[in-house]
Amino acid sequence: MSKRAVDKTQPLSEPKVKVLETNFADMKAGQTMVVPTPELIRSIIEATSEGEQLSLTALRQVLAARTSAEVACPVTTSIFLRKLIVMEWSKHHSLSTGEPVISPKTILPFWRVVNPSMPLYKKLDPAIQSFILAQRRHEGIS
Repeated sequence: MSKRAVDKTQPLSEPKVKVLETNFADMKAGQTMVVPTPELIRSIIEATSEGEQLSLTALRQVLAARTSAEVACPVTTSIFLRKLIVMEWSKHHSLSTGEPVISPKTILPFWRVVNPSMPLYKKLDPAIQSFILAQRRHEGIS
């Protein structure tokens, strides 16, 4: 049996845009809202430059703009961002010691989007929190 090659440049799924029927979070009924994919979030974070900071609000604005929606879902954006962080961390760090196994230059720069005042930050493992703080200091991000 042959295996089909997977094109990793193509998203596994497409973002979904829908019209909100009711007010939700900071969004209003009638607005078009994108439910992003982890791949879309990853592409936006990958496009940030060293020392550049992107707030969660700004990330959601970019997600909406890239999909011609008015707003982006805050819940799925946060869930997928957290999932990306945990996946990147486990891929690039020893699970037993937390020590890097690959240079921070090769990891998704999620610290440019996550800061200590975010509720998402408080849900992360303390080792990831320390890494975020160190990388933000290294890049001069307050």
